[in-house]
Amino acid sequence: ISSGEAWRYWQQLTGAEATRSWLVVLGQRLFQQLQLLTPRVVSVSDLQPQTIEQALLSLPPDTV
Repeated sequence: ISSGEAWRYWQQLTGAEATRSWLVVLGQRLFQQLQLLTPRVVSVSDLQPQTIEQALLSLPPDTV
C-alpha cells in the first residue's frame, strides 16, 4: 500500500477483512498509522520487487 488513499480503497474493497492479511506499506507515516490498527504491517523504503520480496521473506514463515 503506497498511500493513505490506497489504504482507504483497500478498506472499501475488503471491509472488515482489511487488516487480516499482512500489509506491506511504503513510508514510515503510513506504517505508524496502520500499526495502530494491526500488528500485521511491514514497511518498505521503496516499491522495487526485490525490496518487497525481502520484506515478505522477513515475515514469520507460518503467517505468509
